[in-house]
Amino acid sequence: MSEALDVYLDQNLVGRLWQERSIDGALLHFQYFQNWCDNPHAYPISMAMPLKEGAYSSDSVKTFIKELLPRDTLLKRLLSTGYSHGEGLISLLHQYGWESAGAIRFQSAGHAWPAPSEPVILTRPEWSKLSRKDLPKPISVVASEVFEGRVKQILPGQQNKLGVAFQSNRVCIAFDGALSTHIIKLGLSKCPHIAVNEAYCMLWAKALGVKVPDSFLIRDMYPVLCVKRYDRESGHAIHQESLGQAMGVLPDALSIKDCFLAIRQISTLPGQDQKSLLTWLIFNYLMGNTDISAKNINFILSDQGPRLAPFCGLSSTAVYHSNVGEKMQWEIGGEFFENRLFKSHWEQFAEDIGVKPRLVFEIMASLCKKIKSKPVKYKVKLKTTLEENSLIERIYRDIQKRAVKLEVYCNQ
Repeated sequence: MSEALDVYLDQNLVGRLWQERSIDGALLHFQYFQNWCDNPHAYPISMAMPLKEGAYSSDSVKTFIKELLPRDTLLKRLLSTGYSHGEGLISLLHQYGWESAGAIRFQSAGHAWPAPSEPVILTRPEWSKLSRKDLPKPISVVASEVFEGRVKQILPGQQNKLGVAFQSNRVCIAFDGALSTHIIKLGLSKCPHIAVNEAYCMLWAKALGVKVPDSFLIRDMYPVLCVKRYDRESGHAIHQESLGQAMGVLPDALSIKDCFLAIRQISTLPGQDQKSLLTWLIFNYLMGNTDISAKNINFILSDQGPRLAPFCGLSSTAVYHSNVGEKMQWEIGGEFFENRLFKSHWEQFAEDIGVKPRLVFEIMASLCKKIKSKPVKYKVKLKTTLEENSLIERIYRDIQKRAVKLEVYCNQ
């Protein structure tokens, strides 16, 4: 057995993760501790790995771990800091796994946690080092270097992000395993003004009744989006997992039909969560977000059972067509291009996901009505610059245009 890690859910020691070398490479294993299984309030780290005696091995464990890691270019940058893939997963979690998505946390086997320190307000030079545009390294690596290993975070997704806390309305860093309360998201070079874009779409989501956490812009040298963590409450971590983790597969393998089927099978309130998922999907169409997929869907887990988590990562990708491309990640009724969608595609979509077309068009009509009654551009609230105003105006015009199109379908 190579290096092993103790696995925690918030402050509860629940099991152990380790890897073994074989001819096929490094095999990951996870096993719950018996005293956690015997706890009447115990719940699993993943719905794909229910509480049981004995170890889980290889694919299910590896899928769960991979979904905790950054994606694509950001992961390559993280691995290039000195840890090889596969065999290096344990090393990555050892180096950065004191805090992650949900309540999952990793510590060297048999080692006690350091006493958590009070959050410390970031100095101007520290903030400048962390919030630079196009950091050459993942922000988690930079934070670990700046604070000499006292910050160990690993967060999933394509964007560079870091967990922070707030004190007297100032950004703080949580040391020595203390929990963050918010996440800051840095910009993307291929998507100019993405922080303003996402902040604007999150405001629209709130206004239209989409289930999203609070968010706001931090303006300094350039805007950074700050999102309140829905998986933190009263100083404790609430566990969540992605849909891919829950199904034991990477999210790219899941179709839109798979997601609605999973809601019915997994959620403790499937009817309510199915409607929330449908509202989120139609909302993203209205915003021009073609990049949604199963990677954006998460569940909150507790001893009361799984529920659909609030949605994050809402933005208009349509304004970056020359950089991103207009093809949707998911097809709607057999069509992948949003500008080719007609009522018949939405009707087929309803049949594909197992709901009545009437429900789809009722949600469409409700969202379109709210858009017409809330013609708010939010420029004052976001304190936008002239260049940012141009982006917001384009998103706003596109929202109105798509709403008119959907309203016609609802009235036919």
